[in-house]
Amino acid sequence: MILILRNMKYGVLQRIILETGQSPENLSDTFGVANMTIRRWMAQPPRRPIPAIKTSAISQGILKLIETGRIAAESRSVQDYFRESASVPFLANLEALGWRLDTGADLSQVLKQIGKVSDHQKVVNGASSLWPRYRKLGTDWREKVDFLLSVLKSRQLTNADKAIAFGALFYLLSPIDLIPDHIPVVGLLDDFGILAMALAYYRQHYPILSRASDPE
Repeated sequence: MILILRNMKYGVLQRIILETGQSPENLSDTFGVANMTIRRWMAQPPRRPIPAIKTSAISQGILKLIETGRIAAESRSVQDYFRESASVPFLANLEALGWRLDTGADLSQVLKQIGKVSDHQKVVNGASSLWPRYRKLGTDWREKVDFLLSVLKSRQLTNADKAIAFGALFYLLSPIDLIPDHIPVVGLLDDFGILAMALAYYRQHYPILSRASDPE
């Protein structure tokens, strides 16, 4: 299967970097590049597409910014990042679940709508035998899955508050997933991004959850 990737442009990356308020020196470890490389990114024409060979590393850096709260999960720049960087199958999945590029809805709103459906909640609640599959993918995966499962068990949140966690985990389990998970990194990158966004949402809006069950 050939994955068709949309073109992420430098303008979105530049807006995200500016929104963090951090210097290239402070961001170099996050993106795994020298600070001069980040300065070169910032000097590029905003409409210029980022070369495909760089997009995976840049995407992982952006996900780290989201996860660590250095940029808000609901930021318009973050939503534009998801729109521009996502693979076509990923966007097809979200469209099938109710999200279109032209609606203006951000991804957290979409996950909330997905997670509010009682049948979707039943799928997630009945999937205990499937979570080990994702935990085996590595520490980062295990921490994100376990954190979102702890959200579902929290007595401090209403069922409505848990909708985004339900939505993210349902997407992970969704039978309409068009990206084969056996393709290393690429096949699971979109799923990982969904989990990172949902985790960041709860850390930013419900910090008491992070203090109670923050993954080490």
